[in-house]
Amino acid sequence: MSGLRFAVLGAVRAWRDGYELDLGGPAQRAFLALLLVRANRLVPITEVLHALWADRPPPRAAARVRLYAARLRRTLGAGVIVGGDGHFMARVDPSAVDLHAGQTPLWTPAQLPADLADFTGRRPELARLQTALTADTGRVLVVTGMAGVGKTALAVHLAHGLRPRFPDGQLYADLGLGGGADPSAVLGGFLRALGVAPGMLPPSLMERARLYRALLTRRRMLVLLDDARDDEQIGSLLPGTPRSAAVVTGRARLPGLTADERVRLGELPLGDALTLLAAITGGERVAVEFEAAVEVVRHCGRLPLALRIAGGRLAARPTWTVARLAARLADGPRRLEELRTGDSDVAAAFRAGYRTLEPQPAATLRRLAGHARFSAAEAAEVLRVPQERAEALCETLVDAGLLDSPAPGVYHNPELLRLFAATTVEPGLSLCR
Repeated sequence: MSGLRFAVLGAVRAWRDGYELDLGGPAQRAFLALLLVRANRLVPITEVLHALWADRPPPRAAARVRLYAARLRRTLGAGVIVGGDGHFMARVDPSAVDLHAGQTPLWTPAQLPADLADFTGRRPELARLQTALTADTGRVLVVTGMAGVGKTALAVHLAHGLRPRFPDGQLYADLGLGGGADPSAVLGGFLRALGVAPGMLPPSLMERARLYRALLTRRRMLVLLDDARDDEQIGSLLPGTPRSAAVVTGRARLPGLTADERVRLGELPLGDALTLLAAITGGERVAVEFEAAVEVVRHCGRLPLALRIAGGRLAARPTWTVARLAARLADGPRRLEELRTGDSDVAAAFRAGYRTLEPQPAATLRRLAGHARFSAAEAAEVLRVPQERAEALCETLVDAGLLDSPAPGVYHNPELLRLFAATTVEPGLSLCR
């Protein structure tokens, strides 16, 4: 071990007497990084497999790890990498490893967006998600639903409540920015938040993901991945370690993601929707004009985003009555214009999901704009296609968060979404293949 020096904060490197050593390929380097992070402590091979390959280890993965250990012994010398029967350890002088010598200080990121002081409802969903995180092992939770239904608000509220269980920090990424954030760039941000100097970031996505998991191995962290586009975008961003957990939100159902708990959000119940409106505008106004408040809630489709915009309009206009706002929202063609303010826009939220559609599902959305609730058979009549084809098109819209399915073969088309489809979406192509 004499003369050996190691760098972990960035691309893993090693030197002996000033000369840099060849540590092999990315997976072998990530294995060494994991052992150096846990210097002089035994690391179970199950933990190694999680760090290197998350939940998809290749065939004979344990044999590969033993091969990495043998190669590193030849490179680093006898006595540095020990173990092999289910555990491994890097036996090193801590002062020879940058991480332990005071040269990933280990930061405690606190990246969560601010919690909403007036967060309302979702008690059953919160209870399910909280229960899934009671075990002392890593967890992946998924929250999906149509645009504007409050996925981010729920996930952020949940994450703030779980902070005591994850004392080593919280990481956050908005994956919907610019049509879909690049996973490599997101990992770069995470690694910098964990103390890796910008000039030491590994160049490839795979190397960044392995370093990320290695740095999380001994930490209990919560990662919030917001507005995920698809399974592929988030695969490398999951902690993949037993001590940390991830909460993922998205319009799409993310069917390829292995999750410990899934919650699909719908519109708020009427009582919770009225409570939210009262919290934003002031309870007295809602109580005095209760029937008008019910109309506002109905015109907002009981969607939290729409309710926040409508409630914000009332809060900013103390001379308006609730009935005045209800009357403005009653005008269907202009309702989406009314539900737009600053950077909050119901139509824009729908449009983000619509832009992900192929031409035929987009045409389906347009043709079903006049139907609030229907079966697959009824959709086939409207679309003039076989029932099997109609159901496949509707399920595509469900997966994209642009249609609800309360029961198999039954679909619910919320009013605000129907207004968007009728006024924004262009007539589509033939639906038959």
